Amino acid sequence: MHNPPAIALPIQAGRFAQRFALGVGLFTLAVLAPLGLQTSGLIWGGLLALTVATQLWAWRQNVRAPQGVLAWTGAHWTWSAWPQHDACRASMVVDLAWCSVLRVRQAGQAPLWIVLDAASRRDPRWDAMRRALVAARPWAP
Repeated sequence: MHNPPAIALPIQAGRFAQRFALGVGLFTLAVLAPLGLQTSGLIWGGLLALTVATQLWAWRQNVRAPQGVLAWTGAHWTWSAWPQHDACRASMVVDLAWCSVLRVRQAGQAPLWIVLDAASRRDPRWDAMRRALVAARPWAP
């Protein structure tokens, strides 16, 4: 089997993660707010505070989402934020119709989790990147 050709795909923070976190937060608030108003208990207030804290954490993580260029050279992966001469390892963890989750690892670096949403998938280079991700993964016997 031949290696797929070289490809580079710019990665930016996606709106899918923002919308998903906002939807989960609003749903949780819609459930917890009436329960907190109907009962007099510290537990509901604590759950409400935990929900708000979780939403702030999710927003902060999305703002700090990795941005750069993920590239397949034909022989190995590179990530633009790391030294170019050091190869890294990219793998597709989740592949759904509306989003994909990638994990990029390099020795001495914390792994990056990259969420690609529908906007990334509309990029004409996405199909070539997906072929490279699938072809580069190790096959289990």
